[in-house]
Amino acid sequence: TVPFVSKAVGWSLAGAAARCMAGEKLADVVGGSIRPSSYFCAKEAVFPFVKFPGADITLTPEMKSTGEVMAFGADAATAYYKSQIAAGSPLPLPGQGGIVLCIRNEDKAEVVELAKTLDKLGYEIWATRGTSTALWKAGIESNALYKIPLGSPNTLDLIRRGKVKWIVNTREDGESAAHDSVKIRTAATLAGVPVTTTLAGFAEAVRGMAATASSKGMPPRSLQEWHAARA
Repeated sequence: TVPFVSKAVGWSLAGAAARCMAGEKLADVVGGSIRPSSYFCAKEAVFPFVKFPGADITLTPEMKSTGEVMAFGADAATAYYKSQIAAGSPLPLPGQGGIVLCIRNEDKAEVVELAKTLDKLGYEIWATRGTSTALWKAGIESNALYKIPLGSPNTLDLIRRGKVKWIVNTREDGESAAHDSVKIRTAATLAGVPVTTTLAGFAEAVRGMAATASSKGMPPRSLQEWHAARA
């Protein structure tokens, strides 16, 4: 984290700490280095799940990442969106494929608001029946899916056909629901389909999609250019 923050702010935190430990005053060490930032930085972990078929991608307290990426953006949502691309889980642009929403009941109200943004951006939305019903009631068009034990079409069918490019799957209680979620996440990982398992991650991703669409792209800038813009 210290190297990440040092790159983000443009000066060495470890170097400043060492000089303070040697007896210098923090104000003298830092000087004019602390300046208001006009950008945001996002750090995303990189995981090796694709190399372990059958492994559940849900995170636990154990260390599972094998690397990390850094992304800059004019706002937090854009930085997060870019971090997903850099980590190898690029979120689709409108027209590139469908988005599947498998959402637990307590998250449905917030997901409806986020789905409105996706609908306006032109994304094709698929959802399990309960979520699809909630979307239709809110005036959002979606394609209904069965849960896996109930038949086709279901999320696994869409993954096999290559019709889905992003899956949002928040965890439900119950053994059957948990078992289905593992199947979905495993199949998606093998197919290279990004999976989001938290409502917070879904919300930030949608904001990033909207920000990217409104800014008409993300022109690349070097680390030095970001720091120069902050000076």
